[in-house]
Amino acid sequence: MKPGETTVNITNEQDQHSLNPDGLREVAVLVSTDVFPAGRRVQIDLVFVDDQSMAALNETHLGHDGPTDIITFDYSTSTLLHGELVICPQVAAIHARKFDNSLGEELARYVIHGVLHLLGHDDHDPDDQSKMKAEEDRLLDRLRRQLDFNGLTHE
Repeated sequence: MKPGETTVNITNEQDQHSLNPDGLREVAVLVSTDVFPAGRRVQIDLVFVDDQSMAALNETHLGHDGPTDIITFDYSTSTLLHGELVICPQVAAIHARKFDNSLGEELARYVIHGVLHLLGHDDHDPDDQSKMKAEEDRLLDRLRRQLDFNGLTHE
């Protein structure tokens, strides 16, 4: 991997929703290019899991019951920004219906959310949540001009 290069690996361990890996990869690359310092090597691993797997990860790593939308694992070093974004499309579909979004838009939001965590954003208190949501919305608006979110899934 060369300096300034962004690598995105995708693993799909669920079969409830048909995803477009190339489109989701493009979301991660565009967001990373926007927010990370120029010249920094970036590796993002997008892992899509079912609700049972997500519930197990949520219990093990965060001590919470049930599935969640996304969990971000930061493996960055001094020379590489590296994160694993574990995303549950089943939870995304529920939230998409609730907020009247497409599944693709909801998944794009989760990729943005995970990348922002890698950048150091936090969402543990209401003030931090508000700031992070505002940045998510800003980046989502930029992506909306570049991508068709409906193309991120095959549904």
